[in-house]
Amino acid sequence: MMKTHFDAVIIGAGPAGLTAAIELSRCSWKVLLIEKSEFPRTKVCGGFVGPENIELLQEMGVYDDLLLQGAEKVDRVCLSASNGAQVRIPIASNSSSLHGLALSRKLFDWTLWNKCEEEGVELKKESVAVPTESLEGFDIEVKNWKNNHVEQVTARYLIYANGASKQKGSAASGFFGISALFKNVTNMDKNVFLHFVQNGHLGINQFENGLTNICYVADKKMHQSVGGNLEKLFLKFKEENPVIREQLSGAIQETPWKGMFLPKKSKHRFSEKNIFYLGDQVGLVNPVVGGGISLALSGGQLLASLMGNYEASQMPFEIVAERYESEWKKRFFKRVCWSKLIGNLSHQKIAANNILWLLNRNQHWLEKIFNFYHKPVSLKKFNETKVEAIL
Repeated sequence: MMKTHFDAVIIGAGPAGLTAAIELSRCSWKVLLIEKSEFPRTKVCGGFVGPENIELLQEMGVYDDLLLQGAEKVDRVCLSASNGAQVRIPIASNSSSLHGLALSRKLFDWTLWNKCEEEGVELKKESVAVPTESLEGFDIEVKNWKNNHVEQVTARYLIYANGASKQKGSAASGFFGISALFKNVTNMDKNVFLHFVQNGHLGINQFENGLTNICYVADKKMHQSVGGNLEKLFLKFKEENPVIREQLSGAIQETPWKGMFLPKKSKHRFSEKNIFYLGDQVGLVNPVVGGGISLALSGGQLLASLMGNYEASQMPFEIVAERYESEWKKRFFKRVCWSKLIGNLSHQKIAANNILWLLNRNQHWLEKIFNFYHKPVSLKKFNETKVEAIL
């Protein structure tokens, strides 16, 4: 059986894997992207893309497409605590042109998927990969679980971008993320909302087609207090925060609740022999800071820019791997670590009430926190990384 050869095989078609595939293909690498799920698919996600990645989306050629398909511009963040305290800040206090985007992962990932196809990436959905090491990289069996078609391919490098490693056992530490789409939610004009309660938070974000995404995150204790009933859990959020009750007083649910388990932490693993890791495989940012998609996009571009400096047959793996880990930690490690502290404090009722009271009187503090997580990433800096990687 003839085996098709690829320079890189990427497993996982989330924002990190899709971005890496596009960028590597533009560097003349032959790329195969494998996704196990049906595609496009609905994902539990807050659906916020920060201002730090708008320039990247423009450079990738998908920004205008996203807006045409209904992605909403966001220019203000609104927070509330269970005592009714509220604070609002602009997305970018130092620039009226900067904004975030609000959109479903279904739209976002599908748009990037189509861009991959346009750039010459070979795409396989509803498929699983079983790699084995070979002298020149990997032999990979690719099986479509829907029609049982099996194909054999080879690759010099593997990139895992298929989400955080699963934790085993009932003691696994983490949160439950749950989302559904609603209509008739008030005050949504270019705003994104975060409402805090004891042991959780609820985000509200305007999506395409006039629908609003409500995505809440609850810890295991809160989830267990209602016996795992997602509707009762939602009602508990409304009971504990008056701002949520008011904003959703006339809201009508359009889709059923969809849930997933979110691990609190993952090992920071970057590479091993001819393998790279991307996205949540490398590090998890706490969802309360809204930086998950942006971290995935930036990380995907960073890795691809370093690998793409070379022809695949001449890439010095150890040098690129070392530089990837160094640059990732320099750019993102502090953000990931601080997000855990912010997440823990925001899920403590007394702390959240007092912090929002203080932030309402010192809004520049909140602006500094937001800018720390969503400061625009200059493409020039990534290009400089390319040059330095060659030297």
